[in-house]
Amino acid sequence: MNTDVIKNSPLFENVSDETVRLLADSARELSYSSGYDIVKDGEMGNCLYLLKSGTVSITKKLTMLDDHDLDVKDKELKHMSADQHAFFGEMVICSGKDVRSATVSSVTDCELLELSSEDINKILEKDPKSSAAFYKNLANMLTKRLRKSNTDVLKLTTALSLALE
Repeated sequence: MNTDVIKNSPLFENVSDETVRLLADSARELSYSSGYDIVKDGEMGNCLYLLKSGTVSITKKLTMLDDHDLDVKDKELKHMSADQHAFFGEMVICSGKDVRSATVSSVTDCELLELSSEDINKILEKDPKSSAAFYKNLANMLTKRLRKSNTDVLKLTTALSLALE
């Protein structure tokens, strides 16, 4: 079952069956009840998560202040579900350990696979062809998300400049 979750993820498209098996063997299975913050905006992380079942919500703080006493509102960015082969936390693969850029919360009861960046990199080192496929997929995903962010920033900048005129 864990091999199917990995194999069906767009991040692991064209990765060899043997490498997928090794990744599945290294993965930790996690379960969360609905309403749980799986990762929190601003905390350090070093793992990628693949959603096996359930639905998660991704939110971002609407302020850049770190003052926890403020009544900080969050903006929901997206819902993702297991049937979409959802994953999150992928940015840590590039850096090994990084600050989380959003909060991911379970909307329903969820089951996930947790893969550490260290394990992913160690396993991919042994299979250069699969490594190239994985990093190409990762670059495509990050590029797609960056383009969306750029569009969102442009919309917000335009709205703000019109509001200030």
